[in-house]
Amino acid sequence: GRVRLINNAACQMLHIPPTDYQGRPLTEVIRHQGIVTLIGDTLNSRQEGAKEISVEEDKRIYKAETTLITGDNGDIQNAVAIFNDITELRQVERMKTAFVSTVSHELRTPLAVIKLYATLARKGRPEKQQHYLQTIEQETHRLETMVENILDLTRMDRHALRVNPELVEPEEIIGQILQVYQETAQKRAIELRNHVRGPLPSIWADKNHLIQMLTNLVDNALKYTPRGGQVWVAARELDSDPAGAGTLEIAVGDTGVGIPQEEQQQVFERFYRGSNNAPGTTGTGLGLAIVRELMVQHGGSVTLKSREGEGSIFALEFPLYDGQELEEEDED
Repeated sequence: GRVRLINNAACQMLHIPPTDYQGRPLTEVIRHQGIVTLIGDTLNSRQEGAKEISVEEDKRIYKAETTLITGDNGDIQNAVAIFNDITELRQVERMKTAFVSTVSHELRTPLAVIKLYATLARKGRPEKQQHYLQTIEQETHRLETMVENILDLTRMDRHALRVNPELVEPEEIIGQILQVYQETAQKRAIELRNHVRGPLPSIWADKNHLIQMLTNLVDNALKYTPRGGQVWVAARELDSDPAGAGTLEIAVGDTGVGIPQEEQQQVFERFYRGSNNAPGTTGTGLGLAIVRELMVQHGGSVTLKSREGEGSIFALEFPLYDGQELEEEDED
């Protein structure tokens, strides 16, 4: 029951002062009762054990495993306790559990709406047929976006996500996205604006992924903007860097609840949902993580400017290439 060796990592994990502990009783060196009990049980029962240990000082979770070391004659000479920090693993497991629950609800909602309006389209008032069909189309689009996000997440983890760039006219894509969300904005009494003025430079991008990214950003902006607010999309060509490479910035802004400063990096993490979520706000916590991953695939980046209570601006920055430059990069 006396300590022979503690390495530096264990001293840091368990907040043990790096003093002379050799030969001292275990209960004098380690104050955590769970660890003392685990090692004591191992020595007394001569059976190896394992348990999770919570250290309150830094709110970490460790998996503690004990192993017996025997001599040539079979006598127990030492017990070794090994600690692995599993805090992040448990956090991810909790987020995944919440994600599965959220996705189940998120998928069920549009399916229920589609089923209802399909019935109304068949049995309802003829003069409202167009409204029924538009609602079905909107909910199908919402469902398709969620499924595509989940599939993209899987492809990213398998390094199987394919980006098929082509010359895209961004103002056309922006116009299409805003048209799709116009009715949703009207229902929520939100002004949806297109601030794009004049033709923009063409960009090399995967058209479907560009649509997916802008859909995620506009959908988020509408969710977190209260009635009477504004959501807008703007674009501009940024000044070239010294190497002569230009950048096209596409920004989606809103006058919504904003994001606290301490959460602004976390919002791009998978499954993360901010503290400003209003009751009943939908979402899987995947949209922004996928936007960031897709922008990396396009050689660009996504940035965020936000003030709590004033709104947020998410900006996609695409490098501008000419055809020759892109071919050379593909060959490399």
